[in-house]
Amino acid sequence: HNAENMSRAGNAGAVEAVVAALRCHTENCAMQELACGVLCLLTSLNAGNITRAGNANAIEAIVLAMRTHADETGLLLNACRGLCNLISHDADNVSLAGTVGAVDVVVAAIRFGYHASNALVQDTACVTLFHLTIGNEENKRRADDASAIEAVIGAMRGGGCAISQGEMRA
Repeated sequence: HNAENMSRAGNAGAVEAVVAALRCHTENCAMQELACGVLCLLTSLNAGNITRAGNANAIEAIVLAMRTHADETGLLLNACRGLCNLISHDADNVSLAGTVGAVDVVVAAIRFGYHASNALVQDTACVTLFHLTIGNEENKRRADDASAIEAVIGAMRGGGCAISQGEMRA
């Protein structure tokens, strides 16, 4: 994708439109999956669009999509990727994500990936969990409460998680 076009799309209101679609079509899994994928593209290494997404409550919308469609591989993959973009370099978004339940839905995605034998969902969810917990004590507590370490170990045994146990405890 072209960084200039992503910025232009963001300036034109695309981020807010995608988040609105997530909020308006909560029961439509295909729409949710597509919207999470577009949000992922729009926020990939684009600070302006990350800010726009945060202001539009994208994190809350993604978490709701993951709760609503907890057994949909494509949605979980796109949602984890989008969530990861939003939290990777933004401590406020990390805290917000934890507050709205992102840790629980990401751990659930790791477990789902294990049961569905989907290593890509597991790996993406593990990376997202890493970004949720690195340097955030409250999210680490949430991860512990959700038995995240056990979920990651299960994923590692199944070959689907590239994060080490040491990184999880960090």
